[in-house]
Amino acid sequence: MRLLTRGLGLALVSLLGVSGVSVAQQTEVDVGGMIGVSLPTNDAADLYVPGWNGAGTLRVVPANWPVGVQFDGIYASYNRDTPNIFDRGLTIITGAASIVYQVELDASSIEPYFLLGVSVNNLKVQDPRTIESYGSATKMGLVFGGGVAFKSETGWFAPFIDFRMLGIFGSDPREGAYVNMSLGFLILLKGRHSAP
Repeated sequence: MRLLTRGLGLALVSLLGVSGVSVAQQTEVDVGGMIGVSLPTNDAADLYVPGWNGAGTLRVVPANWPVGVQFDGIYASYNRDTPNIFDRGLTIITGAASIVYQVELDASSIEPYFLLGVSVNNLKVQDPRTIESYGSATKMGLVFGGGVAFKSETGWFAPFIDFRMLGIFGSDPREGAYVNMSLGFLILLKGRHSAP
């Protein structure tokens, strides 16, 4: 774990140092939404089939900061896999706060980004069938991932592709990792990319 953390830190420092980006002179504020496929992993994949997720996002990059902050509200739903006799499905509602780093490439509308943060996750089974069923619980977790946004210097609308790993702390099979792959859009309210 220490090696992974050290590696992620070195990667972020390298990106900050050698990307050759130009720092925005004005605070950037973007809002948007996304929808996509969500994949349960490990033990959760034995209980549920791939589901869907929808999310709203707010991203703020203060002027002259190398990183910004992003807040996400995510709703995900999974149907019961055939061998799962405990319930009919699972719903996860997540609130996440992340540090986001945007790689601003010169003379390009393509803008990769990376994020790492913490989350609060409410897990609720749908139609539990036994007393031993999970019911509902709120758990802390981690979120990391990234994507690519397609921004122009004068446009106010930017589509993006997002890949996200949600790790939920706990020992129940439903707690673990879920992978979200989504398509979305940003409305560029203020900053370097927004229309005058």
